[in-house]
Amino acid sequence: MGRHLQVESEVVVYLGMRHLIVLEGIVQGTDVRVNRYVKKEIPQGFQQGLVSQLGDATKTLQGMLKELFPDNASAIIAAWIVLGNLKLRQYSFQSSQYYQGDIRLITSDEIHSVIQQTRTVATLPLSEFVLQTLPDNFMVDDVSGVRNPMGLEARRLGVNLKIFTMNFQEFKNLSKVFDSSDLEVTGYIPKGLTISQAVLSDVEKTQGALVLDMTSENTEVFFWKDGAVMSSGMLDFGGKQIDTRLSERLGIDLFDAERLKKNYAAFVPPDNRDELIPLINRDGRESRQIKRSEFQSLFSEIAVEWLTGLLGQVNVFIQAQGSHYPHFIFTGGGASIDGFIEFLYKHFSLVARIGLTKHVDAPTELLVDPSMTHALGMFRWIATSHQEQKQMMQTNGFLKRIVVSARDWFLAYF
Repeated sequence: MGRHLQVESEVVVYLGMRHLIVLEGIVQGTDVRVNRYVKKEIPQGFQQGLVSQLGDATKTLQGMLKELFPDNASAIIAAWIVLGNLKLRQYSFQSSQYYQGDIRLITSDEIHSVIQQTRTVATLPLSEFVLQTLPDNFMVDDVSGVRNPMGLEARRLGVNLKIFTMNFQEFKNLSKVFDSSDLEVTGYIPKGLTISQAVLSDVEKTQGALVLDMTSENTEVFFWKDGAVMSSGMLDFGGKQIDTRLSERLGIDLFDAERLKKNYAAFVPPDNRDELIPLINRDGRESRQIKRSEFQSLFSEIAVEWLTGLLGQVNVFIQAQGSHYPHFIFTGGGASIDGFIEFLYKHFSLVARIGLTKHVDAPTELLVDPSMTHALGMFRWIATSHQEQKQMMQTNGFLKRIVVSARDWFLAYF
């Protein structure tokens, strides 16, 4: 057992579908600063956010930690782990507690009790491991949607509880990697909790906002309204579908199609339309070329087809929420192609914006990358939601006695 890392900082590890990134930063109140980071694309030992080879995965993470903390190679590092994979699940459960006799002053004791009761009666698949249990909102007597009931008086307190889980066996493999890397895990956080903290304003959260996180495998949607996540879903439209169509239309391997999209795809007409770009590149040798203009035309055609299907499912999702014209925010790797927002408006008359991280002081290359919102949003979550939860759940027996005494005194004399 090594010593703990003696720094007043937060360490965040984000394991996504294609990226592994370790960041170190400072959280002081609501001020967030990311000082340094190490990033690996398609990290060895991992596949789509899961462990594919335990030894290689451990070696990859240990190497990144040594690179980020060269002077603390033997230290135990406390870290938050943000997960983004296809094995994550989310469940909602509700229950209430009724108080006999006098009206009850709601303190952290009552809040903890109703949350524990709801967690106990929640029926989850036995194959799932619970990552986080978080209250979404509360019901105080007949008033629903209460964000924080502390200090209120009630005869009934209910809670809407969100439980975030992951397949147990897949989680067990991940936890072995983190344990073997001398990480002391502060908490496992699904990326859905951190994205919105990074990209949404308070106005958007209140008025209604739809966050679309586009990855290689799918598009995850989060609908915000009245300051809370009202619903979420998974749509079967990912960037790999575009790669597959390019592969079919051009008669090339999927690997080459993915490379073409990454290096040459854009939603704006290229200046060098007559440039020849290689369809195949093996050992530094290029073969089968195509004009940039021809590739652009084909890519645009496939993108329109892909977005038509995606937005069709999005409209069904919005209608199910009973919402009209929410703010549209696109994030994730799929939103990073040049001209994406202009393309959406031109072909679909959709007004939207790219979701980039707000209110975080970080290296520019991270702030302008929509695929980094999951990692940077964790720092915002620590500064906001995590602190709110701590304050609401902290033991406050002394404060409770003061408040109760003051209330009794007021009622007695006035």
